[in-house]
Amino acid sequence: MIIAGLDHIITTIAGITAYLLLIIIHELGHQFLASRLGYGVVSVEIYPVHGICRFDHPETKLDAAIIAWGGVVGQMFMAIPMIVRLVIWGDSRFSALNALLEIGGPMNAVIAVFNLIPIRPLDGATAWSLMPLLWARWRKRRKPEKTALEVFEEIVEKSKRR
Repeated sequence: MIIAGLDHIITTIAGITAYLLLIIIHELGHQFLASRLGYGVVSVEIYPVHGICRFDHPETKLDAAIIAWGGVVGQMFMAIPMIVRLVIWGDSRFSALNALLEIGGPMNAVIAVFNLIPIRPLDGATAWSLMPLLWARWRKRRKPEKTALEVFEEIVEKSKRR
């Protein structure tokens, strides 16, 4: 009887570990990008149902959006291999491993997508601003030095000189 209950305890511990691991990886994703962008990271705090990465206030909205995406990207680096493993081989005969795979894989992906809802305090409130910022930056780079009309006028002017 005690040995049968031990399997449930180990599975529960595995599930809790997987959940805490996904929170840690999420916050380390923020920490990694904040550090890469040159911001000081003050702390990474892990709580029972969420975490917080405290870093220097970003200088631009673009930096803030990139850092916000770091958590979700970190989670996906954990989730995708586990989801692939589940799709290819399915569940194992070990309930603790199944708990790790299910929470670290599909459940992790669901939590990451949920975190992208654009409502404070979720990351989506900041993360989605990346799209219009990147679009504006791309358009600015693609803007020609001269308009087509200016190029045409130059050609006409050169032909008059001949």
